[in-house]
Amino acid sequence: MARSRSHPVRDELDQSGLRSGQTLAAWIAELIGDWKHGRGPLLSRLSNALEAAIARGTIPAGMRLPSERELAQALDLSRSTVVAAYDRLKTDGRVHTLRGSGTYAGSAPSLERSVRFSAGRLVSIVDNQAGPRPSAIEFTIAALPGSREIGPAGERLAQHLGTLSTETPGYLPLGLPALRREIAHAYSRRGLPTQPEQIIVTSGAQQAISLVAQLFRGTRVALEDPTNPASIEAFRAANAEIVSISMDADGARIDELERLTTNAIPRAVYTASTYNNPTGTMLTAERRRRLVELSRRDGFTIVEDETLCDISHRAVEPPPPIASIDQDLSVISIGSACKLFWGGLRIGWVRATPDIVALLSPLKIVADLGTSLVGQALCAELMPLRERVREERRLQLELRYQTVTQALQRELPNWTWEEPLGGSSLWIELPYGDASGFVREAERHEIRLAAGPVFSANDRHSRRLRLPFVLEPEELLNGVRRLAVVWESYAPHIAMRSFDAVV
Repeated sequence: MARSRSHPVRDELDQSGLRSGQTLAAWIAELIGDWKHGRGPLLSRLSNALEAAIARGTIPAGMRLPSERELAQALDLSRSTVVAAYDRLKTDGRVHTLRGSGTYAGSAPSLERSVRFSAGRLVSIVDNQAGPRPSAIEFTIAALPGSREIGPAGERLAQHLGTLSTETPGYLPLGLPALRREIAHAYSRRGLPTQPEQIIVTSGAQQAISLVAQLFRGTRVALEDPTNPASIEAFRAANAEIVSISMDADGARIDELERLTTNAIPRAVYTASTYNNPTGTMLTAERRRRLVELSRRDGFTIVEDETLCDISHRAVEPPPPIASIDQDLSVISIGSACKLFWGGLRIGWVRATPDIVALLSPLKIVADLGTSLVGQALCAELMPLRERVREERRLQLELRYQTVTQALQRELPNWTWEEPLGGSSLWIELPYGDASGFVREAERHEIRLAAGPVFSANDRHSRRLRLPFVLEPEELLNGVRRLAVVWESYAPHIAMRSFDAVV
């Protein structure tokens, strides 16, 4: 009987306790243990646990990791969470992907070195490439650089920062009074009378969403689909049961909520009403009224995320918050300064009724004792300039939108999308194929973007891509040209596979 050859990685796994018949995904799930405990989104905790296991060598360098779907099943997660965790590990250089082979622990350079020892012919191919590889095109970030108002506002702040530091010990858990007044004033101007005591300043909108999600821990929550992946993870981290509500050109399909049976009514409905990420759609006035009527009838709380409300493609004021329709209703409003002024500010907020503020306050105190007062003071300087910066952003995005759409029509004419009303992304539909597969192929060409399933709690939108248009016009043109090259090599292969399946 022939003796089986030794396999170093398999031997190492056997010594680590991989039992006979146990799948690799099950072994890794057992290996990383009770990783779900802790703070932050699930994808962050999962990627951190996998990164720690790779750094320790418990998951050996060069080992092929299980597929996203296999690991998702073993961990009882959605595939989109594992895809996002793998993507984060790739960005950090902890894992790498080989064409048609899968995802492996360790960085690509270490594998390249091992290949050089065993395949001398490949050495000349790698070493004799003409010139340096092109720099990566980053299509995963949907935020513009800081506004031109940041510098002057910072200079003004510097003149009285010393006074601020002597007037307060630095611990204001619910926020800097001056900023809470500015935020309350902004809501009042939009038709929703608000007192500063109704505002909690947070470390970005993501913390606001996470704090609100804790109010609905373990309950049923309805979310738009697609929606911001970080919002999905915030509610998952709170062990919420997520009910997905479809989207169309008029925003969330409120009729789907109307059809829910009595025992399926959610405790909260989360909507990015103005504007949805990634579609750029806005909930119509009629649907807002219907949502309020349903809230009155069924007793659920409306969580309105207005993170993108200032990023409009038209020179119009964003519509009033949903809470303005019925000020006695249970509505939690979430806002942010990051998309408008600068992501580096990390300033967000919650606007709610006094009883909800009372519930959220201890959660905020436990989280961090208060958001940075320097950032809050800078934001307070910027808030009176909101309209000026909105116009600055609108003009920037108009140029970039025209640049990217014209380039797509020229280079990738069979890709389609609907014109967004706001936000900074296109929600692309591929004519065929799998967006996640195309994203992996693009990453091999140093183009990073997000596939549709990442924006769904149920792995929907398999032929969708989110394509932000926040880069400089020349970078956008270069990025689209490179995407066209990737599509040219990817599309015939996928089309042939589809043809073979039909035959």
